[in-house]
Amino acid sequence: MVTVEYTAKGEAVSDFEWEYWASQVKADIAAGKDSVFYVATSLAIEGLRLEIARGRIDPDDVVFRYDGEDIRSDATGMLDCWPLGFCDVTTHILHEIISIRLSEPGSEAAS
Repeated sequence: MVTVEYTAKGEAVSDFEWEYWASQVKADIAAGKDSVFYVATSLAIEGLRLEIARGRIDPDDVVFRYDGEDIRSDATGMLDCWPLGFCDVTTHILHEIISIRLSEPGSEAAS
């Protein structure tokens, strides 16, 4: 079983290297290792969810962890829970960008 823990002290997985990073996780799974990977970016988790959805990783071989809570994926990459603060930075940033844009004078929402 591989555990991927989302933590501020984890590794920042680059947009350009996530597939390589995921291959390291898959290698540990194939070798039957009980490993823990610490990540500080949501990309690593989203990339593994995609690999699960593609059928390249069995969801029973990976558990995500945040703030002491285990989070499991189904075969489609959907998670069984989404704790507050888990991989939500991008969502908050995009929400604020959209809110600012929509509140500008002349925008359709402000009219």
